[in-house]
Amino acid sequence: SVILTREKDIEQEAISLSKLASVYHRILLIKSRAKEILMRVMHLAKCLQPRNLGEEKWFKEASSILSLYQEEQKKKKKMLKNKRSVPSTLNVSSQNWKALK
Repeated sequence: SVILTREKDIEQEAISLSKLASVYHRILLIKSRAKEILMRVMHLAKCLQPRNLGEEKWFKEASSILSLYQEEQKKKKKMLKNKRSVPSTLNVSSQNWKALK
């Protein structure tokens, strides 16, 4: 259905892509591909403005999955930042320990 609607009906293409992204997210568990498709869905939804899509089921689902991925990315960045800062605090304490000797 994505191929049939491509560049003909923006809303139908967005709906088809959101369902495809849902399959990648829930069944195939391929997050990177799901995220790519969801970004395309959001782009198409933006093209449909000023129409309010907030009540559409497909848009809500696509938005929630995408926000889930964004939260995971934030957590990964935060953990990476914390991992980098821990050794530096250990270095400071070991340097202080050497100074005390």
